[in-house]
Amino acid sequence: MKRLLFLVFILLLTFFSACKRRHEISFEFPDGNPLAYLPGSQWAVIKEPLVGLRESDSYESKVTEHVRRGDVFEVTGKRISNVKDADGKNVVVTWYGFDIGWAESSVVLVYDNKMRAENASEKMNRQQ
Repeated sequence: MKRLLFLVFILLLTFFSACKRRHEISFEFPDGNPLAYLPGSQWAVIKEPLVGLRESDSYESKVTEHVRRGDVFEVTGKRISNVKDADGKNVVVTWYGFDIGWAESSVVLVYDNKMRAENASEKMNRQQ
């Protein structure tokens, strides 16, 4: 009987020691947009000192905005086009679209969420 009582006591002690009060952890998104930090959307960081964003995905289109190294933009479009270089050879060029214009892929770094893009931007700005 003592043995059974002792076993029940140990079992209850083990059970109740495992039931601890849980603390809730809250995470608030800095800009209020939770989708900006989830994979699936793409974010671009300008890697050149000064870049002219174009009206469309073409070198012939008009420059609408100028942006600086470290600026972060959400990618709203992507186009791949064939152009001829100075030697007459066909070259494949990838363009990334933002809300304010288009930039060629050689002047941007693309990340899969905003947090990574912002971290890359901070590192770029520290290295200057």
